[in-house]
Amino acid sequence: MNCCGRQRAELSANYGGGGNDGVPIRLTYGGAQAIIVRGPFTGSVYRFAPGTSQHVHSGDAPFMFAIPGLRRADADL
Repeated sequence: MNCCGRQRAELSANYGGGGNDGVPIRLTYGGAQAIIVRGPFTGSVYRFAPGTSQHVHSGDAPFMFAIPGLRRADADL
């Protein structure tokens, strides 16, 4: 039986550690309804309302790009 920690480590290894240097990355949410996302690398909980943006841990960001409506904020490009 796999545990969450092992799965998280495997995902991190497959994605190059997800940029685990801890430098925050600003994400903007363009969806229609508020969402709550748990960062798979840190386990942090992020709450996004439509049209808002916030910094997320760089280890969580690569996984969060797959969530519809979440994208990197233009200021960080």
